Amino acid sequence: MLEELKKSIDKGLDYAFMTGEKLAQAAKDMAKENKLTKEEAKKLLDHLKAKSDETRKNIENELQEAIRNTLKKMNVATLED
Repeated sequence: MLEELKKSIDKGLDYAFMTGEKLAQAAKDMAKENKLTKEEAKKLLDHLKAKSDETRKNIENELQEAIRNTLKKMNVATLED
């Protein structure tokens, strides 16, 4: 059970950083594997793209915040200063 959970998490992270082409192929493979209709496959792809963009933006924001906090602790001047 733990291994399946780890695989799901890893797969989710992989999807977050896939290019549009690779994401489309992944959606196509999942649609075929799960016997989805074309409409369902399109909805799946749209969902994966939206989640990928959202995750990427969240990670970017978290990283920027961590960098800001680190620079602040180090007393390094920023452009805002």
